[in-house]
Amino acid sequence: MITRLLVGILICLMGATLPTSAQQSLLLEFNYNRRNEKAYVDSLLRVGQIHRQQAERAPRTPHNDTLHLESLRFITLVHKQLRTNSRDSSYFYAQRLYEQATLYGNKLFALHGLLQQEYYLRVARNDYLTALSLNQKAHALCAGLPAEQYPIWQVHMNLGDIYLLTKDYAAALRNHQASLQKLGLYKQTSARNRQLLTAQLTTQIGEIYEAKGQFADAHSQFEAARKIALTSGSQPNVAYANERLGDFWLKRSQSAQAIQTYNQALSIWQSLNDVPGQASVWARLAEVYLQAGQYDRAVRLGEQALVVGRQNNNARIQQMATLALYRAYRANGQPAQALTMHEVHVSIRDSLASRKQIEEMLLLQRDVETRALRAEAKRSHAEQRASIATLNREMERQIQLGAALMGGLLMLLVFSGILYWRNGLIRKQRAQIELLNVGLEGKVRQRTAELEQANEQLRAKNREIEEALLRGQTLERKRVAADLHDNLGGLLSAIRMSLSALKPDNLNEREQQVYQNLLHMTKEAYAEVRHLSHNLQPDELEKEGLSQALNRLFDKLNHTQPVHFEAEINELPRLDKGVEFNLYSICLELCTNILKHSGATQATIQFRRLEGELNMIVRDNGRGLSTNASATVEADASMMAGMGLRNIRARTEAMKGRLEIYSGHNEGTTFFFILPLTATFAEQSQEVNS
Repeated sequence: MITRLLVGILICLMGATLPTSAQQSLLLEFNYNRRNEKAYVDSLLRVGQIHRQQAERAPRTPHNDTLHLESLRFITLVHKQLRTNSRDSSYFYAQRLYEQATLYGNKLFALHGLLQQEYYLRVARNDYLTALSLNQKAHALCAGLPAEQYPIWQVHMNLGDIYLLTKDYAAALRNHQASLQKLGLYKQTSARNRQLLTAQLTTQIGEIYEAKGQFADAHSQFEAARKIALTSGSQPNVAYANERLGDFWLKRSQSAQAIQTYNQALSIWQSLNDVPGQASVWARLAEVYLQAGQYDRAVRLGEQALVVGRQNNNARIQQMATLALYRAYRANGQPAQALTMHEVHVSIRDSLASRKQIEEMLLLQRDVETRALRAEAKRSHAEQRASIATLNREMERQIQLGAALMGGLLMLLVFSGILYWRNGLIRKQRAQIELLNVGLEGKVRQRTAELEQANEQLRAKNREIEEALLRGQTLERKRVAADLHDNLGGLLSAIRMSLSALKPDNLNEREQQVYQNLLHMTKEAYAEVRHLSHNLQPDELEKEGLSQALNRLFDKLNHTQPVHFEAEINELPRLDKGVEFNLYSICLELCTNILKHSGATQATIQFRRLEGELNMIVRDNGRGLSTNASATVEADASMMAGMGLRNIRARTEAMKGRLEIYSGHNEGTTFFFILPLTATFAEQSQEVNS
């Protein structure tokens, strides 16, 4: 109820404050201090989706186009701040934003789409080469645009981060200073966010000075960044600034200053209930207490940080924690533990170092290629200028020749004929050049058409393969169901009859007990075989439809399983048989996953028919797909990457639908299927109902 009220208030506020300028934000800015509040984040995503759906249904106008693009950008920014797997959704919506903005001819939102894609690839996937390519594309798009309205500053900041990675400190410093200058001109963000961005840029400039050995300048930048963060009131940014300043003191072996600064950051992360943030500070404090000779304290903090780093699969925290533990164990006289920690640290360090080295080599190669292209462009420009100069001299010579011919009529006529002949030759050459150009363009178009046809054939072949795979799975399911019922069921019945033929009265007490156990197990095995064969291909699915089949399935599960299943499908009409079978197979696969992996006590399936689409929602109240238990993490990963999810996605795509997955730690998992109600789909449904 509170979440719905919050959504309503946000919609009213935004509806009352919609600007008329296409360059201003149509939605509220994200409060970074509240990014760990699920209700707040869900309400923002719901508001963004509402605006997106309204804009998509509304007629095409400049205002509606801007609302559509702004809603996509807003959803991208909210997903970007999350630390769960849903951060991947930011890349999906960033691609949609760029494609839609390109279609509308809107450079501003196209630039936003490129920059959001670049951030995801650089930060979440460490794909620096593609990130550099997108930044260069964004830089070209910014050419000639006003810095007051377009985020040119962000392009320079991204380039500075990448050049810092490749140790090109001059280029990194130049781009960060340019970013700071452009940010001061940018008017499309709030003053508070501008402060936070200024603090971030100031910290990055300090890192450049520290890498160059200019420690006094670096310290000045770190202190300035912390003051700016304190002024802004953003607790996470204050914590980051304290961590970075503490790193500076740690590298200078100033233990007292480092402990004081790290503790300030730790208190902030504790107040925000941010466990990864606390673990990052614990790993740093372990190094400081190691310097101070407090080995037991260093071991305790390092072990705490290592546990959190492993639970969250954070390689950076594990690297810092294992290094501190190795040194602390060795100093504390624990050689066995020190050797173990050293091996773990070396493994993590080599993994990160090798990946970073490869990325740096790729970036350097790209930089060399870029410089070579620039040099080639300069040479081509010089050759063009030389050619133009030659043509100018030739024209001057012809003018002088014409002036000399004016001396006599006879010579004028002769040279006029020569000039006419030369002009005819030039026109002929131009005609030949134009003919060659036309032929070349025709060949290019023909080759392009051939490639497009080949690609379409390949896509069609892939679709045929996927459909054949699904048909094969369906036939195999029917065959297995029949074999289970006919062969194995018949065999179990024969075994039971054979056992019934025995006379238990002639058996002793122990043999009679074994006899009764065999009868009971045979009966249970026969019932289980019938249950499995019926679930694989239920008769009521073809006779009575998907609704009855699912209700019967849930009745059976609720009698035999600890998870309580509920269904809201009473108004579901009859659908196409292929669609019903695919939906039933998907539900059966998800029920199996819930029983095996989720640890849930309750699960729900719901069908909703909206204008133009049919939604199927399957949710449970289990541990979710992100949990702290390592064994469950492996099970979740196996479920997400195995044949089950691939079959679900393949069946969804076969129905021209889309699948969205939402999950959080101890917050359950929701599978959201969106199926289009096409003309064929609707007609088939009506025929079944009639």
